[in-house]
Amino acid sequence: MIRFLALFALLLAGGPAFAQSGSAAAALEAARRAGTVAAYDRFLARHGKSPLARTAREERERLRRASAPAPVAPPRPEPPARNGSYQ
Repeated sequence: MIRFLALFALLLAGGPAFAQSGSAAAALEAARRAGTVAAYDRFLARHGKSPLARTAREERERLRRASAPAPVAPPRPEPPARNGSYQ
């Protein structure tokens, strides 16, 4: 009886598409908890056509930008050594 009610509730909620979006929501939350670009890549590989994919791509891009190393300025050239004479 419980299985029947669960199946009936799933069908009323939109069938397998709803179940998949619930799965995608849980996977996106897992990627957020992990907080890595790789976790978002895994989410997008599995749920790239999900309604949540756009959100995941935006969050992935923000994370990628935030974790990118700051550009390093080239070292300044050293002034020529003085040998005591002025030219």
